[in-house]
Amino acid sequence: MAGIQKYIAASDDEKQLLALCANDLKPFPRSELSALLAKPQVRVDAIDRDGMSALMHAAFKGNVEACEMLIARGADVNCNLQTDCYTALMFATVAGHVDVVKVLLAAGARTSAVNNFGKTAAELGAFLGQHTCAQVIKNFFSLSDLEVYTVPQGVDQKPIISPSLVPLLHSLVIFVEIHPVWIIQKLRTSHNLLLSDWHAVTRVLSLVSEKLLREGQEVLSLKMHYLAYVIRRCQDNTGGPEGVLKILLTVEADGQENGMEKFMVECLMDYPHASSPLVSQMIASLRKGREGLGVPSALSLFCRAISGGRSAEEDVAVCNTCGVSSSTAKRCTGCKKVWYCDVECQKLSWSLGNHRHLCKKWSAATSKKQPAGDDVTSTSAKR
Repeated sequence: MAGIQKYIAASDDEKQLLALCANDLKPFPRSELSALLAKPQVRVDAIDRDGMSALMHAAFKGNVEACEMLIARGADVNCNLQTDCYTALMFATVAGHVDVVKVLLAAGARTSAVNNFGKTAAELGAFLGQHTCAQVIKNFFSLSDLEVYTVPQGVDQKPIISPSLVPLLHSLVIFVEIHPVWIIQKLRTSHNLLLSDWHAVTRVLSLVSEKLLREGQEVLSLKMHYLAYVIRRCQDNTGGPEGVLKILLTVEADGQENGMEKFMVECLMDYPHASSPLVSQMIASLRKGREGLGVPSALSLFCRAISGGRSAEEDVAVCNTCGVSSSTAKRCTGCKKVWYCDVECQKLSWSLGNHRHLCKKWSAATSKKQPAGDDVTSTSAKR
């Protein structure tokens, strides 16, 4: 305790700063916090007797605005003077505040920091059931690590990628959703500019993948390769993104997704470092599956590897089109066999997939009916 005595709040203003961030006041007294932070004598990283800083308190309470104001004033996002060496990122994670986690990561919070129990923020999140926070941390990649490719590298006379594409690429990289249909839908809509210069985008992703592997970040390396592979397939396929979607959304009469399985296996085999421990283990699992040992699909293996052992929330349905977990997902009223997160995903399944043909067949074999209001109207996809 003696070592951190000098950091303990001494003035009334510093004590007020800590109290303000520790209390969940509604509405948030922004002007009062702003006035305290404007005083040069107030140390933004002053701590209480438990070693908690104002940023730690705000992070635990989920106060995004307060966290942003404290960081702008120079708060140390990696301060670990708390009794058990918790950081602000750890407090935000254990409390399940995803937006605060994102703010702290963007400000430079170290994901590798451990507390007195040897746990990182992501490990704490996974242990306490805060899986979304854990996934956001595990999938985080700094924007600045992509911006280096906007200037000439080595023998290259020109930048590899345009600066205008970097924010868009960064947002794709840090998404926690990795289902190929979900990614391709992003590429068809909000992220379609990435396909316009796909050569540059995939080259950057490949270079980043190599760099991450050298640094021992095998999971993120595989994710970068996976994103590059999806983008390349959208361009290599004669039907473009829609052609790839048709392959992925075609389901066999017995429910098997052979197109999806082949796509994911080919992606894995295309990884240039198949001898890496993670990929070797995944390939071994796939071989067991071919031997009929009940091993999960290739997509499930990817989700477990990249998302940290869990691809969907256990208490909500998973969209059969994009793979996103949703508490508002509705079952097809026709066959009652598949779920959709919204009407758009159902339309995609009917137009580019083959559910239009399978629905009647499955409907004939389904006798169980769902209560009114639980289903998406099966005819809505036909419009």
